[in-house]
Amino acid sequence: MNKTKTLINICISCMMVMLFIFNYSGVSYAEESKTLSFNSVVEVESYSLEEEYLEAGKDATVLLVLHNVNVDSAAKNIILSVSSNSGLIYPLYGNDNQFFIGTLEADGRTTVKIPLSVSSRLIDDYVEFNCSITYENNGTRVSNSSSLILPIRNNDTVSVSSVDVSAQAKVNSKSLLSIVYANTGTNSINDATVFVKGNVSEESKKINLDSIAAGKSYAKDFSIVFTESGEQKISILLSYTGIYGEHVESELGDYIVNVSEEKESWIPRSTERGSFRMLGRVISLMAFVMASMIIFLYIKKR
Repeated sequence: MNKTKTLINICISCMMVMLFIFNYSGVSYAEESKTLSFNSVVEVESYSLEEEYLEAGKDATVLLVLHNVNVDSAAKNIILSVSSNSGLIYPLYGNDNQFFIGTLEADGRTTVKIPLSVSSRLIDDYVEFNCSITYENNGTRVSNSSSLILPIRNNDTVSVSSVDVSAQAKVNSKSLLSIVYANTGTNSINDATVFVKGNVSEESKKINLDSIAAGKSYAKDFSIVFTESGEQKISILLSYTGIYGEHVESELGDYIVNVSEEKESWIPRSTERGSFRMLGRVISLMAFVMASMIIFLYIKKR
């Protein structure tokens, strides 16, 4: 009986020791985990366009949601830098390509608005948009980057790749305007029109491009007539109706043309010929009269 009691006491003692060791290890692990530290990770959690798509020649706004995925520490002095190697999108005039975010608390989020200017020469299906994020965590400077894809709406889009205007012209004479353009969409455009603003004739102010077939490229020459001399500035605008019935306008640029006066004689060509004929007759008559007088004087002396 005493041996049995002794064995039971030994078992109970062993169980208490094991329980103590287990609890002690758990406390040690918990305390150690609190002292662990690693760099915060600030990432682009999601992004979108306010306009849903980029459109050629129209400003756009990118919305970025930044997230500090570290649940234990904050990221400080966050700076977001954006860029695009395509050269087709860039910060809207008056804006920098860097945005100071400041501090983002542990597991915190913030939305950044990035206004962009979109080139009128946008003809691709998408544009790559690069984001670089730098920040501080526990005195260490950290950086990471993301590459985003921004979709482009280009259905039934007339893309102008080249506009050439003669640098020299004469008043009331035809001057060359060359345009290279294409329809990158899936349907034809039937009302594309080029408007020329400046001191040009009424016929030159509106140039119809006729029907532009889907997927086709064109290179055409047109004539414009300047009505005033000197250094003339003209602005060229493309206008058409898109697939959704929206009115689309694209500025094709401003151009400077040196226009000289048209050099013309004040005497019409027919009058000029008649005058020379009359002058010849007068000279012939005078020669005849002088010859007659000389003969008359000669005979008189004889």
